[in-house]
Amino acid sequence: MAKNKIIPTLILSFCCSLSFAQTGREMITGTVQTADGGPAPYINVFLKETPYGTSTDARGNFRFEAPAGEYTMVVSSIAAHRREIPIVVKPNETNHFPDIAIIESVLELSQVVVTGTRTEKRLSESPVLTTVIGERSINRAAAVSTLESLQDNIPGIVITPNGMGDNMRVK
Repeated sequence: MAKNKIIPTLILSFCCSLSFAQTGREMITGTVQTADGGPAPYINVFLKETPYGTSTDARGNFRFEAPAGEYTMVVSSIAAHRREIPIVVKPNETNHFPDIAIIESVLELSQVVVTGTRTEKRLSESPVLTTVIGERSINRAAAVSTLESLQDNIPGIVITPNGMGDNMRVK
């Protein structure tokens, strides 16, 4: 009687392990580049109307999984024009989409004064010494974030990454 229970249990275990090993998702990889052929870092890449997607790394590469099928891949960010590409994700293989080119958009922002009050003020109305960080300074610093653009441009401000939310202190 014990032999009769062992064989069905082994078969059931084997089938279950096969079903867990197969996720039903295929690997999607690729590279996003700027119009001049450079890497496009931190660009959103996702399949339209699905939860599947990711962002490119510092070299413009992306990698995520999705079920096989026909989709529209969306490549977008604040700094680039949105691009939609029809794709087919094939089963049982890595689906690689090389050299997806995007066109960067130039955004011009008006001057902003950051104050300790809750009301917006123009630079000319500011009662305290105010430093304006111009486009040239930001480009020269090659800053990726606002904090990085402040790091070397304003005397008296020290950026200390501590992971607690308050990363800036005045010296």
